Amino acid sequence: MTIYTEWAVFAGGFDAATTVNATTGIPSDSNDLTSRTKTIVVDHQIMFGQVGNASCSVTFDNTDGALTPGGGGTFSATDWFQQPLFIAPKADTSDPPGFVAQDPGTTNLPTNVPYFVGPITDVDHTDDGFTSTVTFKAVDWLSYMARLTYTSAWSATDERLPAVMLDALPLASGSFPKWGASLLVKLPLARADEEWEHLTQSGAVGDYAGDAVARAIAADGGIMFAGFTSFAGGTTTVIYYQDGIERRRLAKNPSTAVELVFEEADNLGTTDLPFRNLDVGFNNERIITHAEVTREGGSSQSSAADATAAKYGPRSITVGNTPHVDDTAASDLATFYTSRFDQVVFAPRSLEVTGAMIQNYCNDAAIDVVKHLMASNTYEWGALFGETKVTWTGAGASSQTAAVLPFRTQMVATPEDWTMRLTFRDATNFGGFILDSNEQGILDTNRLT
Repeated sequence: MTIYTEWAVFAGGFDAATTVNATTGIPSDSNDLTSRTKTIVVDHQIMFGQVGNASCSVTFDNTDGALTPGGGGTFSATDWFQQPLFIAPKADTSDPPGFVAQDPGTTNLPTNVPYFVGPITDVDHTDDGFTSTVTFKAVDWLSYMARLTYTSAWSATDERLPAVMLDALPLASGSFPKWGASLLVKLPLARADEEWEHLTQSGAVGDYAGDAVARAIAADGGIMFAGFTSFAGGTTTVIYYQDGIERRRLAKNPSTAVELVFEEADNLGTTDLPFRNLDVGFNNERIITHAEVTREGGSSQSSAADATAAKYGPRSITVGNTPHVDDTAASDLATFYTSRFDQVVFAPRSLEVTGAMIQNYCNDAAIDVVKHLMASNTYEWGALFGETKVTWTGAGASSQTAAVLPFRTQMVATPEDWTMRLTFRDATNFGGFILDSNEQGILDTNRLT
């Protein structure tokens, strides 16, 4: 048999919806624009100590004028700005494939979430008399609201993304999209087993919300995925959610994680994925020999790796204005950077996989791996920061296998096929376990008993 894959596009909706598709998490009154889609581009990125982001651009055929503003077509009167844009994957061993259940993996969200969802921020209309197209551009909700300002002061201690920080936003005003919802719910990171760095955070009237979030993740040094949105049918509720992985963990949920294994097409295992356009090289651009961290109201804390500097030369990083509770916490972050990024590794830096390759080469047993590849990126699912292995044969060399972690996925789809480029960081520096370190788990007693 064969694994078939597709991508669907929906836009708008939830103005009066009372139901949400249980599989996709898309409101029932959203418009299915898949049949007129010419190109889909979705970009997801993450990095240690930074806010992750996602962007999407979809170009539609408008030959019939349905999307022409004021043209009298089906959507001529629709104001697409601030409307939600959805990208939903399909994968199955039968054709046509069904939608992939985008389970967010948390009881905090009542519905599934698509591969991408975010407010439309730009609409481009092109008509030269021969060809007419309309392009929607959208970003994740956190990127959208980053320049929103606080209308009241707030403060909180020992919380990674405190609820009060989101509650202080002027969401009740007309400056934030509710998409017709009667209720907004803001959910910060809320896993019971989280170990985020202790922080003392505050915001003043007029401060940008995005700056507060950026300072918080910088102080922890972990991973924060792009913000996403969930729609709850029946209660007309829109839920804004943020998810991430603290630096002391640096691993996805072991109960849901699926390892991606890429092999050369003529040597695929039962659940392996094929690849093309492999780029391999050294990771020396991320070596850190000196780190300096300064918290608000505290002194500068630094850490130096002299042996690493003697080998690779001086390479420094500076993190300032952090909301750490004390200098010790700031010092721990500095040590994290110099102890983790201390060696050069030769490993895959990026590769591509296509829908046609999956259809032509993958075994049916790989269907769950394919669905995981196409899933929304969270602590539970998706390719970003998930365990990945690549086996390749270089020029004049025998077969090599390396463990890597995807930090960026770029998906481009057309009616004919789709391509996903995964950009990696080596798992040794970015996800490896450091023995006896309190930075990523502790194994300091009774290791052999």
